Amino acid sequence: FTDETYPPVPTPVYSAAPTTAQQQRMDTALATVNAGNVGDTFEGTVTGDSNNIYIEQAGGISYINLLVLGNSNDINLKQDMTTGAHGYNETTIIGSSNDIDVLQEGSGNKAAFVTIGGSSNNAEVIQKGSGEHYAYLTINGSGHDASIIQEGSGNHDAVVTLDGSQPWNFDLNQSGSTDKTYSLPHTLTDGSSVNGTCSAIGGCNLTVNQN
Repeated sequence: FTDETYPPVPTPVYSAAPTTAQQQRMDTALATVNAGNVGDTFEGTVTGDSNNIYIEQAGGISYINLLVLGNSNDINLKQDMTTGAHGYNETTIIGSSNDIDVLQEGSGNKAAFVTIGGSSNNAEVIQKGSGEHYAYLTINGSGHDASIIQEGSGNHDAVVTLDGSQPWNFDLNQSGSTDKTYSLPHTLTDGSSVNGTCSAIGGCNLTVNQN
């Protein structure tokens, strides 16, 4: 038996926050509400055929900007914010045969930016609780499964980009009263990086739980 010293595992360094352009759009929507122009807002635009789209907004003031260009997409959007909270959702679908679910609810402000650039992807963004949560999910390519769940009283931020020639199976769960942040790609303390591009035959799997 020998006593060996192994180098420590590098700690991920995450950075996730709304872009300047995103923050400006959210601020504009909120300013409209504060100016007395109350009411949920939906902007729309659907170009493709055979899309199944469900939208429900209730409770606090919420905003949805949806663009669908492909065909045969199944999209469910629901924002049920507590009075005084604001839900902001930009969902853009470019491909076809995608299954997308975005639910935002609770007493803290929520913001979701979801862009799907390929086809046959499954994605869900669930944000709830009293914390202020921000999710930015971009999927390029086809056949990916992605889930982001953020809940609890802490303020949680997630920025995730998935692409590659092989499919992803990605799950991120952030909850609790302590603020959480996650980004993919992200860097490590040793200077190396982890990206969201999958090229492994058979696909890539990643589950992250920060509670």
